[in-house]
This record gives sequence, C-alpha cells and structure tokens, in this order.
Amino acid sequence: MLRAVPASFDAFYPAFDAPVHATLNSGLLYLEIFSVLVNAVLAWLV
Repeated sequence: MLRAVPASFDAFYPAFDAPVHATLNSGLLYLEIFSVLVNAVLAWLV
C-alpha cells in the first residue's frame, strides 16, 4: 500500500541504498545529475 505523502528532501542516501518506504524526489535528483553533466562537459571543453 502506497503512502500518500508529498515528496520532500529528506537526506542523501548511498547509491541504490534508499529505504524501502522512502519517497525519492526525482525532480531534485534529475537537477543534480544535469548540473553534474553540464560541469563535466564544460570541464572537458576547457
């Protein structure tokens, strides 16, 4: 049964080790991944 709670920033978890009933904020995760990729591309170009 799914819990009806809004997604919020809880904490950082190690990769693939989030608690079973935790709600991951996918918008924040995609924003962080995008910023890391942009920084990697800029570092590669410079």
